[in-house]
Amino acid sequence: MSSSYTLKIGGTVGLNADLTTDGIIIFRSASLDLTPVNNAGIDNASINLNDGNGNRLLHVSFRRAENAIVFNTSTNEGWGPEERVALGGKFFKPDITLMVYDHGDRFQILIDYRSKY
Repeated sequence: MSSSYTLKIGGTVGLNADLTTDGIIIFRSASLDLTPVNNAGIDNASINLNDGNGNRLLHVSFRRAENAIVFNTSTNEGWGPEERVALGGKFFKPDITLMVYDHGDRFQILIDYRSKY
């Protein structure tokens, strides 16, 4: 089953079906600006996949000032350990595609259809 949603900045979308093993979610952005904003405080954009209990099964944070993409999870007990990759060199065009593939025991992240995590 395939569905399309429009996600506005700061918005939340409920999916019509659960993401299950071998499921894929694709996020597309019409523009990309990796230039950090000076004096912006926190300069992040993030995507969260949450379950029905409020747990973040996947947190992907694009941190321009830190030149990092941060991956994490959180439950009612707190955040898990962060895993990071460099932000620079991961994007090759101004409109990006981020794909999340659910392997059942882990997520695979592809940026512009290239595996990054």
